[in-house]
Amino acid sequence: MATNGIDATLSFAGPGPNSIKTHILNARQTDGISLQKTGFEIFPHRTSLKTAEFYSDEDRIKSVYYDEIARAIKEVTGAEDVKCSMHRLRNGEKYDPETCGHNGSRDVHNTKTAVHMDFSHAKGQEIVKSLVGAKTARRPGWHFQILNVWRNISDANPIQNDHLALLDPSSQAPDDTEGLIGPPRLTRVGSHQKWFYYPGLTKEEILVFKQYDSCMPAGAGCFHGSFEDPTAPSDAPPRESIELRAVVIFAPTNT
Repeated sequence: MATNGIDATLSFAGPGPNSIKTHILNARQTDGISLQKTGFEIFPHRTSLKTAEFYSDEDRIKSVYYDEIARAIKEVTGAEDVKCSMHRLRNGEKYDPETCGHNGSRDVHNTKTAVHMDFSHAKGQEIVKSLVGAKTARRPGWHFQILNVWRNISDANPIQNDHLALLDPSSQAPDDTEGLIGPPRLTRVGSHQKWFYYPGLTKEEILVFKQYDSCMPAGAGCFHGSFEDPTAPSDAPPRESIELRAVVIFAPTNT
């Protein structure tokens, strides 16, 4: 695999082209990647949960795993507090379109996802209020972020296909996006944009990327979506992953 990335196809939902081929840079071989600068970063992190537990023990996910992630995000961001919610499991082989959507967080979703942002800026404000309370959300000087925390849950295999591509928000042009109601939509892909991915993500890493920041304008989060790796072996194991939402709370002294 070339160290500077690969050419791959990203899919899009809604009006405009359904798919676009673009160059996706290897973030492991790129300097200057950080949660603060590019809106995403990987961190070493171990979980006590085994692969099977992610599929079979929702209570353990919501108690043990949520707490593990909250402590990890608090450590890497220096936040006052972190509150986790709403996880989603993905596995292309276990995904059943007939039943997915009827079992809440027990559902196993597809690994094929079009480029998107998880929610609008207004929805991000609602999420913060629901988890920290309206009074805290209105405190002068307090700063809130919502991060997507993404992990390979396979005990056996690194991710070899259906990687997650992330767009560096600083490389977007103002007219690249549309949408005043609901999540913003990326309607243009061009050579000015910088897309990244992390090949070979393991269970001992978490990929963290920003979806909302109370100190930044709407649409400042990371657009992201999966893509098929043209260099992946034909017998590559299915991607198994979990993502969850972390609301990060910074007191005035932390900003």
